[in-house]
Amino acid sequence: MIHEPQELHGEGDDLARHSRLRRTAVGAAVAATVLAAPGTAAAAGNTPPARPLVKDLQTGSKACAAGEDARPYVAEPPKLSAVLYDPDRTQVSGEFEVWWTDTEGAEQRRTYTTTAKLSGTPFTLQLPSDIPPTTVVSWRVRANDGTTTSPWSSAGEDGSACEFVYDDVNPEKAALSSPNTRSHRTCSGWTEWACTATSPWTRPRTTSWPTHTASSAAPTEPSAPSRPAGPSPFPFCRSPRVLSG
Repeated sequence: MIHEPQELHGEGDDLARHSRLRRTAVGAAVAATVLAAPGTAAAAGNTPPARPLVKDLQTGSKACAAGEDARPYVAEPPKLSAVLYDPDRTQVSGEFEVWWTDTEGAEQRRTYTTTAKLSGTPFTLQLPSDIPPTTVVSWRVRANDGTTTSPWSSAGEDGSACEFVYDDVNPEKAALSSPNTRSHRTCSGWTEWACTATSPWTRPRTTSWPTHTASSAAPTEPSAPSRPAGPSPFPFCRSPRVLSG
């Protein structure tokens, strides 16, 4: 009688088979846990928010600007605003960073975070009243979707920090209108010139000066000027004095 060979299984084979089964079960359990965890897939494929664009930033009602001739002067601590975007269209919050150099030469830097809102909407931050006056203040902003943050708005070749000066004395630069824009009118021997000065403390002012003409004739009593029909584009003429203070 011929007997077929029989496989002999020792204790080592049983341990190896048990180890393989154990690894398979653990792997299946981990996979099930990952699939069941809410938001895991979204977090794995999250796209960082977009860098805020300078054109979407404002200091009060002024566009973002920097430099001696470009930065705006404001009469009170301004409200900063930015439009923030996230490619995943999720809610984002804004992180505003504000800094300046104090009177002792030390840099002061603050960070403010807004509440989360929908991507593509304006985010605003009202600066507190302790912002120093007559000081160049810079600011920038970035978006945060709760997982990652965007680059700062000042990053990149087309990025820039915004600047402003809080001037609690003279927030606007006085400007005198060009001589080309002034007007004059002659009536009854008087020439009226009107020019306007623009500044926070000066109201528009109209002044009249007399014209002088040489004449050998005896002086005569001036007659009352005749007014043309219809409304006059100029103020009425009077003696040489300031018509409006």
